[in-house]
Amino acid sequence: MKVINIVDVNKFFEEVRKCEGRVELVTEQGDCINLSTTISQLVAAVKIVTEKHIQQGNIISHNIKDTERLLKQMKNR
Repeated sequence: MKVINIVDVNKFFEEVRKCEGRVELVTEQGDCINLSTTISQLVAAVKIVTEKHIQQGNIISHNIKDTERLLKQMKNR
């Protein structure tokens, strides 16, 4: 799913931590970051801090329930 302008990064990662399967962020630059681990979330957070937010990217979820969870969170932001 394509995401645009993730500003509340903490809330986004909170939802990612609740996911059961692997969740990946593919940035505009083509970086693929596995958000399912704490260390990769830190790497993503550093990237977000340097860029202030994620303007655009693709979230790849390997579990349909996780996809639904993330879609719901993004709609409610």
